[in-house]
Amino acid sequence: MKKFVLNGENLTINFVRRRNVFSGININVSNSEIVGIAGENGSGKTTLLKILSGILRPSVGEVSFSYDGKYLKREEITEHIGFVSPYLVLYEEFTPMEHLELFAKFRGVDFSKDETMALFEEFNLHRRFNDLIKTFSSGMKQRVKYMLALQAHPEVFFLDEPFTNLDDTGISSVKRIIEKHLADGGGVVLASNDEREKQLCSRFIEVHN
Repeated sequence: MKKFVLNGENLTINFVRRRNVFSGININVSNSEIVGIAGENGSGKTTLLKILSGILRPSVGEVSFSYDGKYLKREEITEHIGFVSPYLVLYEEFTPMEHLELFAKFRGVDFSKDETMALFEEFNLHRRFNDLIKTFSSGMKQRVKYMLALQAHPEVFFLDEPFTNLDDTGISSVKRIIEKHLADGGGVVLASNDEREKQLCSRFIEVHN
């Protein structure tokens, strides 16, 4: 995995009546780092993840992403990230195999059935890959979201409360995935107030509104 640096400078966002959700946030992430975002409920942790990943634009400030010494355009950043959140919605009328194949086409990545089946094994869904997602529990849906994020081999994972809806087996799978990702040179930005999740991080920033 090549050298990358994700940098956010003076990030500020406001919504209603110019009220700042947060302001003046500085954050940087590079290879083999896991940076945590902590803060009270409503402080803007998820919003900050969306800004750093390019989903939202800040009211003030700038996000830059350099890869292999080259600064990428905003629309190019999505090729290098994976985003997992309990609030993301899946196409429940599809099977997880169909969903993964469809998203591979959307993202322009090669679809490998062997790699995909290995992911099903890792997340203990190998007996359900041809069942409709609408029949899945919330924990099983969360596992599918991880598979979608891993599919493109991203440089940076953005994880919003990553253990949500997972049992002990699912949490162990996520920990293994994160450890391997860091060992391979990837980075992680993790938003949480859960002590189990915070223990994974090498450093934190606190978000206050």
